[in-house]
Amino acid sequence: MKAFLQEIQTFSEIKGDLSVIDFSNYLNFPIKRIYYLYNFAGQVRGNHSHSNLHQCFIAINGTVEVKVTHAQIKKTFLLNTKSKALIIPPNHWLSLTTKDTDAICLVLASEEYKKTHYINDYENFKKADY
Repeated sequence: MKAFLQEIQTFSEIKGDLSVIDFSNYLNFPIKRIYYLYNFAGQVRGNHSHSNLHQCFIAINGTVEVKVTHAQIKKTFLLNTKSKALIIPPNHWLSLTTKDTDAICLVLASEEYKKTHYINDYENFKKADY
């Protein structure tokens, strides 16, 4: 499986908008951890891969650029709407950047934090057979 963008069902009316993530329709993994990134304008977040972790990224505010590498193929995703999610399966190298000082990126993760699940060396990641 490769990383992909997923449309989030959104209902708009005069009272406001409501976006819904129905786990059975959108995500093929359980959620065990939720976190969000903010105050990272001009910085690079990530720069690693996960051996067992599925993730769902949503730009709650601002624009977030996510660069993903899998099987030596590089792709850049631009998250700039609350109605799209980026689904990233395990064994994808990723880095996140933003120019927006008010950017917030919500992440839904399939596992609790485990340092041993991180691959932090890009050369080792490239040598792996995915």
